[in-house]
Amino acid sequence: MRGQVLSTEIVLSITIFLAAMLVFLFAWNSISDSYDVAQQAREMEVALVGVSDALVLSPGDPADWEITSPENASMMGLAKSQNILSPRKLLALQSLNSSYDIVRERMGAAQFQVFVSASYVGEDGPYASFGVPASEGGSGAISVSIDRLAMMEGRLAILKVQLWKTKGA
Repeated sequence: MRGQVLSTEIVLSITIFLAAMLVFLFAWNSISDSYDVAQQAREMEVALVGVSDALVLSPGDPADWEITSPENASMMGLAKSQNILSPRKLLALQSLNSSYDIVRERMGAAQFQVFVSASYVGEDGPYASFGVPASEGGSGAISVSIDRLAMMEGRLAILKVQLWKTKGA
């Protein structure tokens, strides 16, 4: 009886094949998810550099937006001059928390959530802040942040800029 295959051998080989396929599919999904998270983080890092540069290096548009019409500024900048922050602009930005979505769009971070805080080096608590910190996004948040050193009122200050979004959003 050569050439005949036992039915137990067929069942065993199909079971092994299906188990291998399941392992492959789980591995593929895991690798795909990791790649998606890494890609989102790269996109956020590029946007983060642009947003933080605009805030620290530019006065905004118009340059006196904090005086004339904070809600109508086309670009938010916090600098009096490069790397010298304006306390008045920081407080004006903080007052715009009620217009959060519009302001983050004008910052160039429309697809991400934004949190900006400024504090003097060596002091607890922020001088001013704007937006929603990633900690409020829950454990499923992907975030990137940068601390930029600048001067404010003749003292060293740190401007922290954080961009984040929830996974899958």
